[in-house]
Amino acid sequence: AAGIPFETLWGDIDYMDEREDFTSPDRYPRDEVRALVDSLHENNQQYIAILDPGIHPARRVIQYDRGTEKDVFLKNAGGSPHLGRQWASQVVWPD
Repeated sequence: AAGIPFETLWGDIDYMDEREDFTSPDRYPRDEVRALVDSLHENNQQYIAILDPGIHPARRVIQYDRGTEKDVFLKNAGGSPHLGRQWASQVVWPD
């Protein structure tokens, strides 16, 4: 071994489907990811998932409806959800 310390594993868009957080269960099954993270922690290592928390209103309907119900999204001055762009789609962001 080269003696290079390995302290942190970063997860980026690889674990996403269409660049939406936590959406690729086929490639990253929850149980397997949990086992990986547990193994890292047992070795005093960390896992950091890079998050892009925008919720696409049309593609992530359950998450959008739940967030709207709980009133968690950023709003415009008039009280409507603030729509913006993240990657290549229109999204709302939690506050």
